[in-house]
Amino acid sequence: MNKFLVSSNVVLIIAVIILFVLHFNKHASTSAIPETGVKSNSVINGGFKMGYFETDSLDNNYKYEQDVKNELITADKNLEKQLNQLQQELRDRYIEIQKKGPNMSQAEQVQYSNELDQMQKANQEKAQRLQQSMSIEHDTKMRQVKQSIQNYLKSYAHENGYNYIVGTNEDDFFYYKDSAQDITSQLVQKLNQIYTDSLKNAGK
Repeated sequence: MNKFLVSSNVVLIIAVIILFVLHFNKHASTSAIPETGVKSNSVINGGFKMGYFETDSLDNNYKYEQDVKNELITADKNLEKQLNQLQQELRDRYIEIQKKGPNMSQAEQVQYSNELDQMQKANQEKAQRLQQSMSIEHDTKMRQVKQSIQNYLKSYAHENGYNYIVGTNEDDFFYYKDSAQDITSQLVQKLNQIYTDSLKNAGK
């Protein structure tokens, strides 16, 4: 549902922008064009230019993003091991206490029960901290990937005269896209080149 609303809002915003541009271009062309009624494409379009890239293709081919995702997968596996270890420690302690069952006094039973409760609470709190830390790390790294794409697109758009560059996929609401405005290949190639150069400069 959230994906639907976000996609709808993106389409609505783009539609409003295009109508806004066309509206003012119409008034500008009325005053600037001779009475012959001949209109040039540059005046009608007002220089408005929009490009797009396929997000799925970029996600699958951008080396920096792939490396980040692999790092996060490794981190997720390490987190899972830590969480399993916490659970195992609690189970081992419970089994150890259970073996003393027949010989424990009532006071000892209360003591060990409190110990297990405290241990479980401490483990749950630690697990929550680890999961929150992992979530922050994931969001931070993926935000850095997005920022690297945005930073390059700003200069690319400026150099090539684009007013807007949007990311699209098979689930969006663009029913027609002019393939001549598809910059996916150039984007992937340039981003990978920038990333490869950065690794060389870092000595990796």
